[in-house]
Amino acid sequence: MITQAVRIQQPISGMFQEKIYDIESSWNSDKWTWIKFTEDADYWCGEFRGEYRGIGYSASLGICVVLTSDYLYIIDNYTHQMIYFEQHPQYIDLISTPEGDIFITDDYSIEKFVDNSINNREIVVMPLNADYIRFKGLDGNAIRITCYEFLRWGEELELWYDYKNNEWMN
Repeated sequence: MITQAVRIQQPISGMFQEKIYDIESSWNSDKWTWIKFTEDADYWCGEFRGEYRGIGYSASLGICVVLTSDYLYIIDNYTHQMIYFEQHPQYIDLISTPEGDIFITDDYSIEKFVDNSINNREIVVMPLNADYIRFKGLDGNAIRITCYEFLRWGEELELWYDYKNNEWMN
């Protein structure tokens, strides 16, 4: 079972066992993302089509979510198989918590994965009409988020979302 997933630069050939997650399409870019997966004391590398945007790991959901400019991939932690993909996703950023919650944003809203299906997510109700939402990291139980208030450009806002209690902290 996958226990960790981290982004790496293109590895030297033969450094890791590699698995290529590629979907045939004439719309594919020439960019690639490499993710090093850890299983117990073993490592292997996944190669994903598109420029890196984010990765989320969840032991509780049994999935890794890899977001690139070309695709959103959902990988099964046990079989290493791709169980879902979405071409040219509208999603911009994602983050996962130590508890295995995975959040994703499309610039205007935030959604939380409920299970290993892309179709079953909860919408996180924002305290304002936001634009250009980005995840900036975790601090305890809080996700640090930056955004702009819709139609009020110029001042970037910082918001804190308590993901354990599902409430805004500011």
